[in-house]
Amino acid sequence: MLFGGIVLASCSMWKAPKTHTWGTATAPEQYERLLWEAAKSGDLNQIARHLSSSYVRIGPGGRLDREAALDHLRKLRLTSFEISDLNSAPAGDNTIVTYTLALHGSYSGSGGDSQALAEQPWRVMTVWHVAPHGWMVIAQSFTPVNQAGSSKP
Repeated sequence: MLFGGIVLASCSMWKAPKTHTWGTATAPEQYERLLWEAAKSGDLNQIARHLSSSYVRIGPGGRLDREAALDHLRKLRLTSFEISDLNSAPAGDNTIVTYTLALHGSYSGSGGDSQALAEQPWRVMTVWHVAPHGWMVIAQSFTPVNQAGSSKP
């Protein structure tokens, strides 16, 4: 009887969801994809919930704080994105996620004119911190794979 209970307990009654949501995701890698899905759908409220108040982003254009990064994302119109070479490494209460990112869409400049995003992949490093109310991004770095002729991610 004990053996049967162990066998039944080890069987999964529920299948893991194929598409994660903010409520079902359990790893920073999944949250990373959810952030880009939110950017694609224009859901800045969801992104803002997961950026810490001390968030900092470093890219070819320099340093952005939380508000500047949200403003940047507000001007981004993604049609699709691809994440490849994704890796994560736990570091205490943090997890460092690295990957290659390709963005497709456009960016509205300061004059309101929209320009297509360059077909250029980015190397991204995101530091996720586990907080009492869930995972939060504390830092990101964007580096163009091809340094010549970078554009905004």
